[in-house]
Amino acid sequence: MKYFFSLFVLSVTLWSCKPNSTKVNNSNKINYEELGNNITAQSQGAILTKLSTAIQQKGIESAIIYCNTNISNIMDSLSHVYHCKIRRTSLKLRNTANSPRNDDEVIMLQQLHENYVNHKTTQGRVVERDGKFIYYKPIIVMMNTCLKCHGEPNQEISSNVLKKIQELYPNDQATGFKLNDFRGMWVVEFE
Repeated sequence: MKYFFSLFVLSVTLWSCKPNSTKVNNSNKINYEELGNNITAQSQGAILTKLSTAIQQKGIESAIIYCNTNISNIMDSLSHVYHCKIRRTSLKLRNTANSPRNDDEVIMLQQLHENYVNHKTTQGRVVERDGKFIYYKPIIVMMNTCLKCHGEPNQEISSNVLKKIQELYPNDQATGFKLNDFRGMWVVEFE
C-alpha cells in the first residue's frame, strides 16, 4: 500500500510539473525536443530520488533490488502522465528487457555515442518515423554513486553488490563504466 501511495504522490507531483500541453503540433520538432528533454529530466529525477532513498535506507544492494522490481513501474507511470512511451536502452545492457527494439535504435545509440565522445554534447535528437515523433537523448554516467553498480567490478562495485547484480541479471553487461562515460539513451515515443 505504501508503494502505491508513493507512486500516486510521484505521479501527482510530476503531473503538476508537466508542460501546459503534452499534445504538441506534429509539425513542430522544436517542441518535441523541448518536451522530450523535460520528460527525460523528470524521469531521471524520479529514478534518482527513488534509488537514493533505497540506498539511504538499506544500502546499494537494496537499490539493485529496487531497480529490478520497480523502475519499469515508474517508466509506465510517467509514460501515462506524459501520453508517450518512455524507456531506456543501451548497447551494454543490464536488463535485457531494455534491448534496442530495432536497427534504427542501434544506429542512433552509435551516433549519440560517437557525438558524445567526439564533441561532448548530450543534446537530444528528434526523428519522425511512420508518422510518429521519437526523441532520443544520451544517458551519461554523471555521479560517483552510479559507479557503485555500473563501475569496475571489485573496485567501485563491491563483491556483495556484484553478487546481487549477477543473481538478478545473469547476462549483465552494464559494468566497467567510468565517470562521464556514455551509458545509453532515453527513448521517448510521442503518441
